[in-house]
Amino acid sequence: MVDAKARLVVQQPLGPCDTHPPRQRCGACPDDASAPIVATAGREAGHPAAMTTPPALPVPLAMVVCDAVWRDPATGKHFILGCFSAIGAHSFPTVHPSLSSYIALTDGYGKMGLVLRLVDTHSHVVHESRVDVEFADPRTILEIALQFQNLSFTHPGEFRLQLFAGDSFIMERRVMVHDLRPRPA
Repeated sequence: MVDAKARLVVQQPLGPCDTHPPRQRCGACPDDASAPIVATAGREAGHPAAMTTPPALPVPLAMVVCDAVWRDPATGKHFILGCFSAIGAHSFPTVHPSLSSYIALTDGYGKMGLVLRLVDTHSHVVHESRVDVEFADPRTILEIALQFQNLSFTHPGEFRLQLFAGDSFIMERRVMVHDLRPRPA
């Protein structure tokens, strides 16, 4: 069930076919005969009526904007370097050398595609990255780090880093681009 105000997903235990939560049955699995059928647009091998978006959205635990994310090969721990929420520039267009995002998600079900998109206030896409992930268990906390390099900003203003699972919005972070040119007196 999605709480539209907070944009958080409240997860429920899996249904009888272990593919989808209760009340989101495909209609083709055992014990689904009396349940309503939902979102049967896509087909996937091994499941009779798969959805084009995940059956339940993962819950975001963190989305941090930073300069870099380093993963220690010995421990597997992620280190977030240089957190920020604003970029300053002395001229436009300007190129920002590196913007990374550390993302932690939980309560995901199976395989899904994630999209991290940087957009301006008019929803013009500045940059987009896609990654396929798999939740082996809904209790898993999935940690990923994505990096954008040489981002070009044509103007100062507000930008949004938006995270989607399939076509469904999960969360966003604001990144301000400030004009640092001296103001005429």
